[in-house]
Amino acid sequence: MNNSLQRKEIREAIDACTETLEYLDRAQDSLKSAGLWGLVDLFGGKFFSTFLKHNSMHEAQANIEKAKRSMRRLSKELSDVRRFEDLHVQMGDLISMADYFFDGAIADWLVQARIGSAREQIRRAQEQIWDVREELRRLEKE
Repeated sequence: MNNSLQRKEIREAIDACTETLEYLDRAQDSLKSAGLWGLVDLFGGKFFSTFLKHNSMHEAQANIEKAKRSMRRLSKELSDVRRFEDLHVQMGDLISMADYFFDGAIADWLVQARIGSAREQIRRAQEQIWDVREELRRLEKE
C-alpha cells in the first residue's frame, strides 16, 4: 500500500474513532442524568422524576445504538490500516448492554445498578478507543 493511501486509511480510522467517542460521550451524559433522576426516584420522586429518568435512558439507548454502528465502521476502517488488521474494538458488552439494560425495570434500585454498570462499560470502551486513536495519530505522523 502506498504512503498516501495508508495515510488516508489512517485518517478515516481516526475519524471513525472520533465519531464513536462522540456517541459514547452522549450516552454517558444521558446515563449520568438517568442516574441522578433515579436517585430522586429512590427517595420519593414522583411521576416527573420517573419520566425524566426514562427519557434519559431512552436517549442513552439511542446513542448506544449509534455507537455500535460507528464501532462496526471503526472495525472496518482499522482492518484497512496495516498493523491494525487483527485489532477489533471490544463491542460485546455494548452489543448486549442495550437489551439487558433497557429490559423493563423491576425496581428503582435495580435500574440504578444497571445504570452504573452501563456507565462502566461505556467508560471501558471509551478508554480503548482513545488508546487506538492515539496510536493512529502517532502512525499518521510517521
